[in-house]
Amino acid sequence: MKSFCVLNSAVTPAVALNIGAAVAEVLGGKLGVLYCGSDASCVTAQNIAKGIKKQGGCAILAENAFEAQTAFACKHYSLDGAFFVNGDSKCSISVCGGDAVTLTSSQEEEISALVAKDKLSGHRGGSIVQTDLNSVYYKHLLEIAESLEGVAVSIKSENLLIRTQCTRTLLALGGENKGRVTFFISPSGLCLSAVDEYGKIRTRDELLSVLYALKITREKTPVEISFSLSEALDALAKENGVEIRRSFTGGNELFTKDSVLLAVTILNYMSQIGCGLNELCSILPETAVSRKSFTSSADILKIADAIECEQLVTDGNSVFAKVHGSNVLVTPNGTRGRYCLEVQAADSETAREIALSLTDIYN
Repeated sequence: MKSFCVLNSAVTPAVALNIGAAVAEVLGGKLGVLYCGSDASCVTAQNIAKGIKKQGGCAILAENAFEAQTAFACKHYSLDGAFFVNGDSKCSISVCGGDAVTLTSSQEEEISALVAKDKLSGHRGGSIVQTDLNSVYYKHLLEIAESLEGVAVSIKSENLLIRTQCTRTLLALGGENKGRVTFFISPSGLCLSAVDEYGKIRTRDELLSVLYALKITREKTPVEISFSLSEALDALAKENGVEIRRSFTGGNELFTKDSVLLAVTILNYMSQIGCGLNELCSILPETAVSRKSFTSSADILKIADAIECEQLVTDGNSVFAKVHGSNVLVTPNGTRGRYCLEVQAADSETAREIALSLTDIYN
């Protein structure tokens, strides 16, 4: 979830109200306002909600939330968008659209202009509704996990709410909060990694790839996946007669935006199959990955033109290409002019060679 504004300072009531009103004017009137639970975030969230109400919209307030829950909130409450307010004396404010993805640059510019002008006249009929998001979220975890009998896993997160939700779900469905397998979830709930029974680290992309492999082989339903996921999924989908489409947004599944849901879904498969994480991950052959960063004055389209490849796709922001049968992904790396290059290949030597040859061209 991309920050619309990170003020990194005390947010005045007037500024928060203007932000709420501006976003309601641009995105629509039904907006979620989630906040972490600190006193400062509570005050800021309430003022954002007042701004939404001022424009005649409906603000759905949810306290003690974590950022990844915005995706679930958008879908569950059929929202036009959602805020997440985080921090103590200094707050960061993030906003996403109704599909829980980042705003377009034109939407961000329009919102910024409205906030700066402070000329929104307001409308009647707005409302603010307080909701118990964590209760409905926990119910959703129980529904997707179904049963966790025979699963023993440790859940680690600096966010107490995330640890509580995961542990509560695990114990309620017959699992145990212990064992060598450990899931690590970031405080935002957006990132996940794991360590299997043999101490091998499993990344978020690897876990997502395994989950989609299970859906392909067991559910036989079409899937939309990110370009960054394992190239082995294409062959697996073809073998099982399943349609697979890659995209830069990574599909509409909630677990692609919320790593708590991703972790619980994986635990459910471990229980269904009756295996550990290492065995579950063996469904896909290992793919070697090489990552490099580079700096270039060229824009992303000129970078795309420099790649000699069999296939190329770009959304004007990132580039995906097939080079000698291997997957290449180029994405902006925060600072203007800096890029991240990721190469997936059958072996590490091939991945390194392609990465080096491409970065030599760009540099």
